[in-house]
Amino acid sequence: MLEIFSLRSARPGSSTRLSDHPARSRALAVLALSLLAALVAAPATAVTAAGAPTTVGVPTTDVAEATSATGAAYRAVAPRRVVSGQGIGAGKTVTIRIPDVPAGATAVQLNVTASRASAVSYMSLCAAGTPLADCRTTSALNPRPGIDTPGSAVVALGGAARDQVTVYNNAGSLRFSVDVHGFYVPPTTTDGVFTSRVPSRALDRTFGTREWQTLTLRDVPVGATAVAVNVTSSRFSTVSYVSACPAGQDRAVCSGSSVNNAAPGIDRANAAVVKLGGTSSNQIQVYNNAGPGRVVVDVTGFFVKGGSAGKGTYVPVSPQRAMSFQPMSAGQTRTLTAPAVPAGAKAAVVNVTTTRTTGTSYLSACPAGTALASCKAASVKNPAAGRDIANSAMLKLGGSRGDQITFYNNAASTSLIVDVVGYFVGEAPVTGTVPNPPAPAPAPASTSAKPDASNTGVR
Repeated sequence: MLEIFSLRSARPGSSTRLSDHPARSRALAVLALSLLAALVAAPATAVTAAGAPTTVGVPTTDVAEATSATGAAYRAVAPRRVVSGQGIGAGKTVTIRIPDVPAGATAVQLNVTASRASAVSYMSLCAAGTPLADCRTTSALNPRPGIDTPGSAVVALGGAARDQVTVYNNAGSLRFSVDVHGFYVPPTTTDGVFTSRVPSRALDRTFGTREWQTLTLRDVPVGATAVAVNVTSSRFSTVSYVSACPAGQDRAVCSGSSVNNAAPGIDRANAAVVKLGGTSSNQIQVYNNAGPGRVVVDVTGFFVKGGSAGKGTYVPVSPQRAMSFQPMSAGQTRTLTAPAVPAGAKAAVVNVTTTRTTGTSYLSACPAGTALASCKAASVKNPAAGRDIANSAMLKLGGSRGDQITFYNNAASTSLIVDVVGYFVGEAPVTGTVPNPPAPAPAPASTSAKPDASNTGVR
C-alpha cells in the first residue's frame, strides 16, 4: 500500500516514468467476526470477479465508518518468500495460505511484488472471505507494464483457520510474489509495541551490483525487535531490487525477498517493517541486486518488547478519508487532523496518494509542530507529473491535541489524498537506547549470491 521523492542533495529523486494507479486505502479492519460467516476460497485458486471495475482512478468518496478492535502487538520474523511468481488475470482473485501463522494472529505484514504486468492495474489485498465489492475498493500496489512494482501492506487474516489472504487484480494479467515480514498478535511481554519517531535518515549511499551493507541504527530503544522504515531507490542504471533483513540472517535467504524494485529513470519508495538483528538488536542488512544505484533508508519508529502493557499496540479502523484532493503548491505545508484517532493515540498508519501533479517533487510528513528543517530531512513519497502515486507510512502524531500530521511539498503542484487506516494506542515504554554506532559506517560487502526468477519470482 505504498512510493517517495525529487533529485536534490541528500534526497532521492522524484519519479519520472512511474504511472501507478493511485492507491486506495487498505481495509485493515476486516476482523474476525465478519470472517467467520464468510465463504473461503481454495488456496491459490483464481475465481472470476463479477462486475469488477474496468477503469482506474483516485477514489473521490469519503469513508467514515470506524470499527472497534483490541490493540495488537507485532511479532517480527525474518523475511520469507511464501508465494513466487503466481499468475493472476484481469478481474480475478487468488487466495493464498500464509504458513506458520502464530496462534491468535489477526493480521500479517506483507510485501507484495507484481511483475510482467500486461496493463496498468491495481491490486487489492484483504482477508479471505471478504466480499469482493469491499476488497477491491482499496489497493496495495499499482502495477504497470515493463516495471516490477512493490507494495507493503498490513492485511487481516481470514479463512476457517485464520491463515488466508485474498489477492485481487483489476486489469490485465501479471505475476506476483509475496514476502512475510511479521504478524499482529495478542500482546505478550515478548512481542513488539510501537514507539514512533520524527522521520530521520539512516542511510543514503550508492550501491554496486550484489553489494551488502550492515546498517547499525542510531538511538534504538532497549528491547527493540523491529524498525519501521521507508526504503527508496534512485538513480539506478539498471533494473534491480533491494532487500532488507535482520543482521545475521543467512544472506542467500535474505536476498530471496525484496522491499523495493528499482528501475532506471524511476525513484521509488516502499515502506517496510524489518526485524532487527546483531548482538545489540540494532542492525539490519541491506542488499542491492544490480547497480549502480542509490538506496535511501528513513526510520519512522521502532517496535519494542512489552506488548502486554497495552501501550503502543495497533488498532485498525475502516479507512477514514482525512484529506481529499487537497491542492499543494511548491514549498507549501498543510496540517491535517487525523479522524478516528482517540485521545492518547501517538501514531497513525496512513495511505498517502498524490495526483494532478505538474512536475517532479518530494513529499515529507512529520508530527505537527516539528521544525520544517527537520521535517524536510526525510520523505514519504515522490510526486511526478501525470502520475498518481501512493505510499503508506507509520507516522508520529503532534499538535496541541496530539492528533495532527504536517505535510510538506517541495516543488511543482500536486493534490493530496490521505486516508487513515489505523493507529497505535499510546507509546511503547522505552527504558533507554543501545549504544550508537561508531562513525563512519561499515563499508558494503560484495556477495556471490545471484538471486533470479528461479528463487525470487521476480525478473
